[in-house]
Amino acid sequence: MSGIDKQSRAFLAAKSARQKLLAEIGPEVPLSINPDAPAFVQAASTCGLPYGQGSAADQRRCACDALPMEQRISLVTLGVADLARARAFYEALGWRGAHQPDDEVCFFQAGGMVFGLWTALGGHGAPGIELAHNVRSPDEVTAVLEEAQRAGGAITRPAGGAEWGGTTGAFADPDGYVWEVAHNPAWTLDEHGAVTI
Repeated sequence: MSGIDKQSRAFLAAKSARQKLLAEIGPEVPLSINPDAPAFVQAASTCGLPYGQGSAADQRRCACDALPMEQRISLVTLGVADLARARAFYEALGWRGAHQPDDEVCFFQAGGMVFGLWTALGGHGAPGIELAHNVRSPDEVTAVLEEAQRAGGAITRPAGGAEWGGTTGAFADPDGYVWEVAHNPAWTLDEHGAVTI
């Protein structure tokens, strides 16, 4: 078996454990009510919380912290000066199915990810391009931001409610590239991490 096959299997096993754990605990359910969840036992032991101790929020955070940020990009957004001109350009290239919820932003489905054009991008500190990582629950937004900070990044926008109805925050990597981390209840995220708008 090649190293790539081993990495793929390890990634799929970790992803499966993460999805199972998050499905079991839910956003409001204390982890300690399901003592048979092997993923929780493993997660709790890796963060130093004695099994069944700590608040439900501490246990959920601990469980999310023990599982890595999935290796994928959900959204690439370009800052544009003129949204109508930029949208017309990509449509002239043959891109179809644009979703434009307002006069500032436009999204195109691009395979298993989303490509965005946004006139207000610079307002979040990004140098004209922003990457995004969508997650399956609001709690995961904070967990991924904290993970990025521990890895040497800087939280540029703490997790919080968004005017579009989800939860969002952002971090910058050591070179200043900004990643938005978001839970958007209106977008579907499949088991492989592909986003559908």
